[in-house]
Amino acid sequence: MSAASISPATANLVHIDGVSEPVSFVPSRFNARTTAPDGTLVLYNSFTGAFTGFPGRLTEQVERLLSQTGFRSPVKGITKYLYERGYVVHDGTDELDRVRLLYGNQHHRSDQLELILLTSEECNFRCVYCYETFPRGTMEPWVRSSVIQMVERRAKRLNTFSASYFGGEPLLGLEAIEELAPAFKRICEEHDIGKSSAITTNAYLLNPDLFNRLVEWDIRMFQITIDGAPSDHDQHRILKGGGDTFHTIFENVLATQASKEDFRVVLRVNFDHENLPRMEEFLGMLEPLKNDPRYILRFYPVGTWGGPNDDDLEICGLQGERERQRLDVRATELGLTAESRMPYLESRSGMGVCYAARPFNLLIGADGKIMKCTVALD
Repeated sequence: MSAASISPATANLVHIDGVSEPVSFVPSRFNARTTAPDGTLVLYNSFTGAFTGFPGRLTEQVERLLSQTGFRSPVKGITKYLYERGYVVHDGTDELDRVRLLYGNQHHRSDQLELILLTSEECNFRCVYCYETFPRGTMEPWVRSSVIQMVERRAKRLNTFSASYFGGEPLLGLEAIEELAPAFKRICEEHDIGKSSAITTNAYLLNPDLFNRLVEWDIRMFQITIDGAPSDHDQHRILKGGGDTFHTIFENVLATQASKEDFRVVLRVNFDHENLPRMEEFLGMLEPLKNDPRYILRFYPVGTWGGPNDDDLEICGLQGERERQRLDVRATELGLTAESRMPYLESRSGMGVCYAARPFNLLIGADGKIMKCTVALD
């Protein structure tokens, strides 16, 4: 590994092959550990994102190496394994300083621009847990042209650009997407800017023709919410004015498989005490997506997010995280891809810093209002 390929965050975590002299180590301050019922020692490091299960026969040895008193050892065997994953660090390492450096490198970058665009603040659904108030419709033409001009002005200084389409329901603002997405694609191609685009949609309007058009505009990451089995979903995610939505959404999702393009569909599944009993039925319906890495499941416990129905929701509370882990495991057993969302600081995309805190991330409303957070819209 060359020196040029080592990021500031990982400078002290590179391989040290051939070292025979003992080195002093101490456990990382970012370690978290627990012991599973079968005796497996489960270790997680929130700086590197390393996650390891050590079988019972190694537990005593690993626990000894993770003692706060530290140890001296050549960099080989289990010591090397722990070191390369950040579970142990050189004695005297200032890990807090490393975090400050990582944060500063992300927070003060001027070569990145991330835009979250409310192409429509209206929605064709009225979900029971929604916190939005739907004050207006499609993004106004002057806002769209102003956003494009801003990106064009910044283009010469940018290395990466990301556009995320949000709402309301962003596809109700298709007129705005039709103007923005091709313009972003053109600008990034002209200036050789790395680009990513995503959309958070309920997928009710995402027919195959529209899906293919979005992919042509390089919108290749889709987050789509399906709240379990049809009967449960249709009680959670209701059409404005009333009506079921599950089967239209499900058919639109399955139809995306016909595309040979590179894309990702994140299926967000919100769960509560009401839909958990039929989650096995829902997972069975996802069999057509088995072993297809383009489709990723993410389970979220419903919370009281500030909507008018908060007092009536059957939320899981403290049990939510345990149920999420159980659903992750069950989905994986069925051949589906369930994505772990454990955050960690050493992230090339800066995920260790909330997007709302990054100065190069802006949320732009349909009326041109500039905001920072997709939850605290007011």
